[in-house]
Amino acid sequence: MAAESVPVSIAARHKLLYTHPASPQELCRWGDLHREKGLLHDALEFYAVAKAADALSTLAAQAVQEADLVLFLNACRALGREPDRAALTDLRSAAQRLGKEGTAKKVDLLLV
Repeated sequence: MAAESVPVSIAARHKLLYTHPASPQELCRWGDLHREKGLLHDALEFYAVAKAADALSTLAAQAVQEADLVLFLNACRALGREPDRAALTDLRSAAQRLGKEGTAKKVDLLLV
């Protein structure tokens, strides 16, 4: 892409990911650019299509620390694995520490 502005437009994202898929390396580069801007859910999409297991694992760990349940579950799904109990317990603790009681309650339901 000539101009590398982040986040990319919907049309550019669709082209990179689906219409004329970029190489895994290029997708990871776009994922990194989005992650650096704090756009973690957007980065996840690029990493998932690239099948970048290391980057997805890093995002899952960051999601636990930030108590972002949706990002964590989507990263696990992209990795093709079920969320593990220890990570969910850590995510619940982070949610409680950060005052995200709604997230903590949702994690409690998953831990039952």
